[in-house]
Amino acid sequence: METEVGSTIFHWLWPELPPQLKVGGEDIAQNFAQLCLHIRARLAEMPAGEEKASLELSAAHWVYDFIRANIKRGRLFSLD
Repeated sequence: METEVGSTIFHWLWPELPPQLKVGGEDIAQNFAQLCLHIRARLAEMPAGEEKASLELSAAHWVYDFIRANIKRGRLFSLD
């Protein structure tokens, strides 16, 4: 994700990741692309059910908090 979006996101404030989204118990240090790949891989290997729905919901809430925290603080950008 070495694009304008990737470099912009790198400088955003990152809310704490919920335990479900951590890799090996640790935060993925400011790497949105790696986080997305990790979540996608975990969801792909999970059967449908409450645990999968919980992970999806946790990821959606974190992304919302991530975007909200930064837009609220004026870290907007425009892409051509």
